[in-house]
Amino acid sequence: MGEIYFRKKQYYEALKEFRKTQVRSSVDPETLGQETLKAGECWKFLGNPTFAKIEWEAVLRKFPNQKLVAQARDLLGSLNSEKK
Repeated sequence: MGEIYFRKKQYYEALKEFRKTQVRSSVDPETLGQETLKAGECWKFLGNPTFAKIEWEAVLRKFPNQKLVAQARDLLGSLNSEKK
């Protein structure tokens, strides 16, 4: 459901759905990593790069062996370049 809201650019609603997934213990790690990455993107689009950074750093810390790590690093790098 979060992905549908995200595609419609309804980032606040998407974030709420991604959060629901993040608190469920039965979610597999790959899905949880993807939801965390997307939550960061929602925060960025909502104008809160600080929270976006927190989410993307969580991907690096909690899911170091997933393919998402490269994407999280790229997103963090884009935040850093925007600040300059």
